[in-house]
Amino acid sequence: MDERPVACPAPPLRPYVSSYTGYRQAGLPPGRHRGLPSPRLTLIFTLDEPLTLTGHPDPGQAPGTYDTLIGGLHTRPA
Repeated sequence: MDERPVACPAPPLRPYVSSYTGYRQAGLPPGRHRGLPSPRLTLIFTLDEPLTLTGHPDPGQAPGTYDTLIGGLHTRPA
């Protein structure tokens, strides 16, 4: 299973929130995603397993596993 629904926020939120995107993956082998630099902040809530980051844009920050995180506005891929 590999699903990615996208929804628009309610009209009063549109000046502040560009979109809602959900991801659900099951039965897939572990993969790698590179988060590219963006002019927007990304807020992530995990609902099942935590998200593991093998590298941060700031090389001084150690890899980690997170249930919730916020990212964006970085100059290198994460």
